[in-house]
Amino acid sequence: MGFNGRAGKGVGVSRISISCRVPGVFLSTRRRHRDLPKKACRFSMSNSHDFLTQKILSALPEPQQVVWAPVREKLIAEYCWYPDWLYSPDRAQRVAAQPYVTTVDGVPFHYLPANAVETNNWAVEKDGTLRRLANAPNRHWQFVAKGFHNSITRVLSHLRAGRIDEAARFLGPLLHMVEDTGSGVHVLEGIDGTDAMLMDRLMAPPSGRISDRPGTILRQDDAVQFEWGSFQPALLGTTVGEIIFHLFRRYAAMVRLNRLELVPMIQQHWDGDLAASRARIGTMNRRVCEVAADLLYTLTCVATDRFSSSDLESLEKVALEDLEPIHRPYILPGYEASPLVNGHNLDGEGALVALCLDLPEGRHEFAAGLGTGCHVEYLLAYDLPSHVFERFRGCVGLHAELAAEGAFAVEMRLAGQTLYEDTFDRKHPATAFDLPVTAGGMLELYVRDRTGAWDSPHNHVVWGGVELVKAEGR
Repeated sequence: MGFNGRAGKGVGVSRISISCRVPGVFLSTRRRHRDLPKKACRFSMSNSHDFLTQKILSALPEPQQVVWAPVREKLIAEYCWYPDWLYSPDRAQRVAAQPYVTTVDGVPFHYLPANAVETNNWAVEKDGTLRRLANAPNRHWQFVAKGFHNSITRVLSHLRAGRIDEAARFLGPLLHMVEDTGSGVHVLEGIDGTDAMLMDRLMAPPSGRISDRPGTILRQDDAVQFEWGSFQPALLGTTVGEIIFHLFRRYAAMVRLNRLELVPMIQQHWDGDLAASRARIGTMNRRVCEVAADLLYTLTCVATDRFSSSDLESLEKVALEDLEPIHRPYILPGYEASPLVNGHNLDGEGALVALCLDLPEGRHEFAAGLGTGCHVEYLLAYDLPSHVFERFRGCVGLHAELAAEGAFAVEMRLAGQTLYEDTFDRKHPATAFDLPVTAGGMLELYVRDRTGAWDSPHNHVVWGGVELVKAEGR
């Protein structure tokens, strides 16, 4: 949610939004300036939910656009604004929105809390050794998992029963939440995040003008057009649990990419290159709308029980490097603040080195997987939906060229039960594994140093070709 006092240029939706002061919050309404008392109003900037929702609907294949056609205009003009209406000075808007904005433990499913980014969670024992402290609960994932479940089940229930207007009223707030997470100042919140005002504390405008402050630039009208090109929405799952699993990883990847646009966007604005700065908003909008379009496409497929064979085939496997951890290391020796390297390990100079293991049958190089360093111990954890994936398989061990003097132990647990344990060193450098995971639950991958030196430069861990695989016909 943000604010504007003018319609965006060059976009398909023309409107004027008003922001009204309420202690502690900003709120955006679609009422015109003359409709509200002068003291209650000030022009500011707006997150363009109507523009984004219109773009999302336009990405659907024609048969699905027909499904949503009866409520299309209401979804764009009203329902996608419900989360902001909760804070409206107009009582009628608050009353209209309240039943349809789902809550998690009483909190609207709108702005997402951050999880703890733990970089120094160690206890020092009396003998001087380090012990990893237990991870804090991931309150971001807990909030998101419940919110997605509550929202998705309501949309599906009404859509399956033919109650298209009720389905759209619950869908609007869900799309709004996804749109917010990747837009403007809100992209700073949520997963591995902070508060929306962070950039104002990190960057000062050279002009000294309030209008050039980072937070002001990031809250500008963001109805910036983009082209869909060849984009086609993708299926996220066929059950609620599977949808949430894939939606979470897609959303997380989108948020992280969009955060990388903020600093150059601000700098380009300060340099006077407003076109380039605005173009970054268009790039962010496309990523946001891709995730939301995948979600809407999936909900429509599931409610109508219509799936293409290519969509189903795309869900049969998912690679470890494409998963979103619930717990992960944020810093490891030799890998510093990039402890999970996609498709490579890092040598002593920080250069990328191909993933490579000396398996019992011979040396093998992997095109996909994760490379990491080690520490006293690190944990990768993934929350698996039940009865979606059947096997967790791949290879793990010491890098064949970088880790000749390394040694570490690996333990894999599912829902607290140990499925696999092994220790890797020069004599036993690597192996393959294939584990049952049908029951679902928290999949925990522990790696523990066995050299006796937590900062050992020799512990280069390779997770090679690791993937979750569905059962045939599931």
